Amino acid sequence: MAAPNPPFIDRARARPQLSSATGEDIHPIGLIMPAVLMLSAVVLPNEVRIDIDGQTLYASRLMGLALLPVILQRLAKHPIRANLCDLVILLATAWMTVAFTAFYGLEQGLVRGGVLTFDAIVPYMVARTSFRDLSDLRRFLVIVSPIVLLVGLSMLVEVLAGRALVRPLAAQVFGAPINYEGGEAVGRFEFNNVRRFGILRAAGPFSHAILAGAFLVSFLPIYLSSGLRRWPIVIGSAAAVFAVLSVSSAAILGLVVSVGLLVLDRIQRLFDFLSWKLLVPILVALPILIQLVTENGLFVLLGRVTFDPQTAYFRRLIWEFGTQSVMNYPLFGIGFTGYERLSWMPQTVDAHWLMLAIRFGIFPPLAILGVTIAAIIALASAAGRAGPADRRTLAGLVVALVTFIFFGFTVAFFGGVNTWFYLFLGMTVALGFSPRPAPVERGRLAIPAPQPLRQRQARMPFASQRMASASKVSGVSPE
Repeated sequence: MAAPNPPFIDRARARPQLSSATGEDIHPIGLIMPAVLMLSAVVLPNEVRIDIDGQTLYASRLMGLALLPVILQRLAKHPIRANLCDLVILLATAWMTVAFTAFYGLEQGLVRGGVLTFDAIVPYMVARTSFRDLSDLRRFLVIVSPIVLLVGLSMLVEVLAGRALVRPLAAQVFGAPINYEGGEAVGRFEFNNVRRFGILRAAGPFSHAILAGAFLVSFLPIYLSSGLRRWPIVIGSAAAVFAVLSVSSAAILGLVVSVGLLVLDRIQRLFDFLSWKLLVPILVALPILIQLVTENGLFVLLGRVTFDPQTAYFRRLIWEFGTQSVMNYPLFGIGFTGYERLSWMPQTVDAHWLMLAIRFGIFPPLAILGVTIAAIIALASAAGRAGPADRRTLAGLVVALVTFIFFGFTVAFFGGVNTWFYLFLGMTVALGFSPRPAPVERGRLAIPAPQPLRQRQARMPFASQRMASASKVSGVSPE
């Protein structure tokens, strides 16, 4: 009797994973479990926290502390093959502490900057030590698909109820979180049920609706191109579509960009002269060219396709005054201090790359953005050497990174989304620069499909006969 078709993963290797060049075996699920736990903490609301001596330990920060010994143990026993991207990320995140020390002084700078460095480097290293090849990615996507779906369903429930539910419920248990402005506590956070077009802008467990949308959108190209089958790809892709419930123009535009790039990937396969090696430089250069050539720039152009023109105008002012602040303080930035702006403008910065430059100087955002682009190029290069199924998966990761770059110009990553960004960046660097070639498309599932006990018993005699026959030929006992 032929074995039943596996329900989850198509064309993933069935061999045990090797944790390093030392050749020691490590269980495939155990390898990716730190990344799974980190993502689980990402989707917990900010209300889930512990306040100790003026420091707030959010769920993702607590998980990072818990996983730190695991990371150090893995690095000691099975060192990763570090590359230039790892060095640049280490320098960029360490610069956050250096910049804050230069601005606030040694004592405050080490505490404030050290926490932000920790929040960036730990998720990155969790991913770097958890992923070796695309089989690990696919296992990760299977396990976390219900978690991603739960975020989307929580947003649906909030839209149907017409009010925020997840964070207020968490606040009843853990207390309302402290609201910060300029790095200083200014009171308790108040929940506002913001509507657009008469629909609640659902945020689920995240601090803002646009963050919830960005989180879900990032999963769409990954799941659609993952090579998964049946329920994991269905619920993973469906969860990403719930991003529309954020009623965010950036989230919906992100969905359009993701689908458009996936369609472009299908089209380029029809022409020999097109490849991701050619398309990636074009995709990177296009927004820069628009910013330089057009009269009003890229951000005004994006503002014309937003739901709220007033918000688009406000973001243009943020870039205008924020860029001037970076020009005035290019080396170390101004920390949490509000940048010079019009009196009626709040100090929030709705652009991740600009926010990093204002806080820490120009080096960290350029370095992190450079690593992101390098990971895109590495994934595109690996896709050119991979088989069809793995090539599609690598292309999906490229699309997700491009989407993250786009979001970085329209929203500041903070809270769980900031953790997810560095976790995902570490994952793509690990897969793009992996010394191990892409999995050969042979065999089936690395996670065997469960079989009924009766069927396993029926197949065991045949297996025993084959083993006995093999032992007669080789002269080696099956024991």
